Amino acid sequence: MLTSTYHFKSSHKRELFNKCLTPAFVCDAKGRLLDANVAAEPLLSDQQTKNLWHIFDMGREELSTQDKHCQVVSLIQDSSQQSLFLLYVDKLDAKDQIYLVRAKPQLKYFNQPLGVRERPFFYDALTGLANHYAWYRRDQHRLYSAPCALVLIKLHNLRAINILVGMQSGDELLRELGESFKAMSSSSIHIYRFPGAKFLLVLNQPVESLENWLYENLSQLLRDELSCQDLQGMHLDWRAGATLYRNQETAQALMEECSIAMAHTSPSYPYVCYRDEYQMVIAHRNRQQNRIYQALENEQLDLWLQPQTLASGKIVGYECLCRLEDSNGEVIPPDEFLPYVDLNNWYAWLAQLVWARACELLSDWDDRLGHVPLSINLAGPELLDERFYQMLLKCYSQSALLRQRLGLELTETSMVGQLAQTKQRLSSLAQAGVTVLIDDFGTGHASLAQLVDLSISILKIDRLFVSHVLDSSIHSNIIKASVELANSLDMKVIVEGVETAEELHALKALGCKMFQGFYFGHPQSYQKLLEQFKS
Repeated sequence: MLTSTYHFKSSHKRELFNKCLTPAFVCDAKGRLLDANVAAEPLLSDQQTKNLWHIFDMGREELSTQDKHCQVVSLIQDSSQQSLFLLYVDKLDAKDQIYLVRAKPQLKYFNQPLGVRERPFFYDALTGLANHYAWYRRDQHRLYSAPCALVLIKLHNLRAINILVGMQSGDELLRELGESFKAMSSSSIHIYRFPGAKFLLVLNQPVESLENWLYENLSQLLRDELSCQDLQGMHLDWRAGATLYRNQETAQALMEECSIAMAHTSPSYPYVCYRDEYQMVIAHRNRQQNRIYQALENEQLDLWLQPQTLASGKIVGYECLCRLEDSNGEVIPPDEFLPYVDLNNWYAWLAQLVWARACELLSDWDDRLGHVPLSINLAGPELLDERFYQMLLKCYSQSALLRQRLGLELTETSMVGQLAQTKQRLSSLAQAGVTVLIDDFGTGHASLAQLVDLSISILKIDRLFVSHVLDSSIHSNIIKASVELANSLDMKVIVEGVETAEELHALKALGCKMFQGFYFGHPQSYQKLLEQFKS
């Protein structure tokens, strides 16, 4: 029996490990065994068995973590029993690279030829195509059969299809596509099914233009016409990234080039060939993401204030606009950091920092600036974060100052697109006394019922209408109707994007009373605003 050197974080996990009916091991990334359960004892031939590779022929030197869920499946053969096992590898401790390995026994393959033994491993059960293991472990030699090109194909909207019509129809789609790929296969075109909705085409034939080949061959193959009734009329969003083999490149490097090319696809350009400059773009994105992450991690965030005024110029409030600063003190504007917040779902993280800074502003507020309300912007998804939502409820319920002085601002577009739970929580906050502002009003599709249900306090009319108020009666009429609607619902209106005296005069004639824009003041930090008042 192997001497245990790993301590589980709880006795419950230790008990589950010991009572697992399939062989289970704890090891590090190099396969060194730290623990094994009772079911694994028959595979531990003697006390010299200290490494996972002594038990299974893995064909590698360390455990893989390529899968985004930190789970890989590897079919291996136990040399002592001539049995096949399916390995499930999960991370137990990411920091120390400790893994839990479960070995599920497969069918016995005594005296079977190699081709029969390897088939369950190297072939995809759903489509019958060779799979990614076949490519990485068996067929990489095809790279050196010049010329060679790799094409990685992905059904971009498979997840949406599975949600709309069910996974069974999604599987039927993949099976049908597998048959089309089989018909396309030849001695110079090899096709592999990769995890998810990805397929790899390996071309061992000369092509005058790889991009032309993609459009000529894939456009017909990846068509929308399908036999499955549930999928009739449904658009299939196919994307493909391709690259050519060049001397000394590895299969993994080429796959990364295909993925980089695919990242540059769009509905208008679904097939893209790799270019060296794409690598520079990816590197720039990674640097930018790290720059933004570090700014959030170090709480290098400031709120710039833009005044909201009456026509006379009297300030009646401020909108707090978030700005990040990198380690060099350079300001990162919203149009640079917000896409990465969305991409990485950092909404709650950013909102927590903005909230904390806004509360600091209120506590340090100089009376000379007037006791006027502030508002911070939310995107909507952060309200689904239970911790952040409960914090908002608690703080607002306990502080009359916050209810009077700190509003929450969401765009009409984001509000309409939110889940029912988000709208319910926003409505609960409004009923608790929170001032809710709808930004960019008129650019979304909020219904009258939604405005009433959410207990909106203030509508902010978008700059899109203000910029045409002098030359378009349609835009003027929309502004006038919005003001009349808000008045009938006992809501206030702030008109955004006012930049000239002529615009201000026209807006006053339409019944507008509160304004925001460069005509009245640019966003600036609290310190600069305070210095301006002092001077």
